[in-house]
Amino acid sequence: MQLGLKNRLRLISLFPILLLFSITSYFLYDSYANYKAAQLLKDKLSENRLLNELVGNISRERGMTVIYLGNSSENTLKSLMKQRKIVD
Repeated sequence: MQLGLKNRLRLISLFPILLLFSITSYFLYDSYANYKAAQLLKDKLSENRLLNELVGNISRERGMTVIYLGNSSENTLKSLMKQRKIVD
């Protein structure tokens, strides 16, 4: 099977184009996978920030409860009720 000059040139030029397309596709897929991983990490960090704030508020409430149990005053009770509303 003899290939003409035109067909040989097409075949020779098609190989680098396919190689370039496959490399580009690989890097595009890799970038997309990294983007999705970064989005997931961003969401987890946001959740952790909220959980950290919640844990801090719960520990404040626990401390205020101990203070109220040790010293039952009206101001301590008001402060404790405010903190409970924040936690809820």
